[in-house]
Amino acid sequence: MQELFDTNLIIERRDMQNLSYIFKNDDLFSQTGYKVLRNCQENGLIPCFKVNYNGKIKLVYDLTSYRPLQIILPLLKPEKFVSIILDLIDNIVNLGENGFIQINKIAFALDKIFINDKDKIAFVYIPYNESLNSFSNQIYEENVKKIIKEAIVTYKNLSVLELLRLYDDISEKKFTLENIKYYILEGRYNKQNIAFSEVEREQPILESNNGNSTINSTVSMIQPNAKLIGTGMAKTMEIIINKSEMIFGKNKDAVDILISFHPAISRVHCKIIYSNDRYYVCDLGSANGTYINGTKIKSFEAIQIGFDDEIMLANIVFILKRI
Repeated sequence: MQELFDTNLIIERRDMQNLSYIFKNDDLFSQTGYKVLRNCQENGLIPCFKVNYNGKIKLVYDLTSYRPLQIILPLLKPEKFVSIILDLIDNIVNLGENGFIQINKIAFALDKIFINDKDKIAFVYIPYNESLNSFSNQIYEENVKKIIKEAIVTYKNLSVLELLRLYDDISEKKFTLENIKYYILEGRYNKQNIAFSEVEREQPILESNNGNSTINSTVSMIQPNAKLIGTGMAKTMEIIINKSEMIFGKNKDAVDILISFHPAISRVHCKIIYSNDRYYVCDLGSANGTYINGTKIKSFEAIQIGFDDEIMLANIVFILKRI
């Protein structure tokens, strides 16, 4: 679909109340698809009507009862984001089973997915002629996964362990939307189900009711009593640990400590966690891994560290020191 916009075959116009699409040529417009849209507007599709605009067909979508998902994402708690993903998947599956709706004609982008006044997902469906577009119907699933991943790494409130586990899962090509739904319902992306373990320590970090080791991942400011000394760079870096969680990486919008100069550092690479007077390191699914004292740690598993331990990201070494 994007190629139709890139080549100005369909032109988008937008204001606070309406989203509209102008078709350059009448043969781009599918009258049959428009009738399907008009009949399915209560099934997760935003209502629209057709008008004449300077001799061209224009579709106008009424947004007065909808909020863009992109606007509310920075305000969402992780559990609410997960419930929205579940609703999004259910909506797509239902539309796909409709028999008349062609999923690849839904505009899959963060700024074109909306939430209605009942907190339900609603899509923009554009009835264009399929023969003029080279995209396959199957590509929508990858587009949905891409949107979920984009949201997780873009917004700090969503870059938490449970959602970074989701990010890691959907990065696998064989991981389907049905897999996501199944694991959501199983609670895989619930905060209390994220496991924490120690390296060469006999005592558990914190016992939960079900016996698994867990800690609270709520971010807050703390009274600093430790710092990280970084080497392997042009000059020594000193980082005061003054938050309960600090994310390292090269995506400036998703991290607390920006390391943009090194190609081996991932967008969100790892996280330092402070809980119950102890410090932990958690790799966030980085491409090149995180090492503690020379040992590579598993992704999304928080490992306890002590003073003078070394944390290595690529060839950058941080040493935990007492202040």
